[in-house]
Formats: sequence, C-alpha cells, structure tokens
Amino acid sequence: RAFCAYILLLGSNDQVSEIPLVLAWMRQLEVWPAKRTVALALVYWSEISLRAPLVESISGWGGQSGRLEAGRGSPYGVLVAWLEEWLGIRMPADKEIGEALREVDILRRRRRDRGQGAAIGRGRREDINEQTDDEVDPGYRRRS
Repeated sequence: RAFCAYILLLGSNDQVSEIPLVLAWMRQLEVWPAKRTVALALVYWSEISLRAPLVESISGWGGQSGRLEAGRGSPYGVLVAWLEEWLGIRMPADKEIGEALREVDILRRRRRDRGQGAAIGRGRREDINEQTDDEVDPGYRRRS
C-alpha cells in the first residue's frame, strides 16, 4: 500500500518522472506490486511518454491486444517491457488499466474542484466562519 500511495502522490504532484525509480526500488527490495499499483504507474507514465500508447498503437508500434510489444523504443514501451519481464502474469489487464484511468480522473476532478472552491469563497465573511468536513467540532463527545 505504501508504494501505491507514493505513486499516487508522485503522479498528483507532477513528479511522474520518478515513478520508474519507485518501481525499480520495489524490484530490488523484492516487493511484488499489486496490479492496481502497476496500472496507476502505467497511467501516469503514459501521460509523459514521448509517444503515448494510443499513438504508438495507431502508428504500428502496438501489439495485437493494443499493448506495446517489448522494447519498441518509446519510454512507455521500455517500461512495459521491463515490467513484463519482471512481473510476467502479474501485469494488469486492460480492465485494471481502465480502472486506474478512472481513478486518476476522479482524483484530478476532486483536486480541481477543491481548488476552485477555495478561490471562489476567498474573502467573504460567511465562508470564513463555515465549518468544513475536515474541522474538528470541539463540542463533540464520543459516546461509549
């Protein structure tokens, strides 16, 4: 879980270039990542690769299943080949990649909406005094 959380942290803070290093640490430490962890890493990595997976599959670099064939030169293809060599059948399927895409999209929307909300309400007295979900109610007493 810690490595998955770290990959999410890197991806959501524009540090995607560090994700392959995290995967290399996992391999060196003999930590087997969950399919979700690998899927999230691939989703983030595909966004900064020089040629995204869709472009590569259209241009003939992809395999029959839409996945990239091992070592076809792009940063994404090289990472996929390295992961396949390490993980074998533990690689995420298209279903897990799709779930990771949705998860990243939801996280980004929440972050964007939270940021807009803070900017919209700035400076209005009624917003300053409103309680948010994250605040602690001092009058709350735990019932046993």
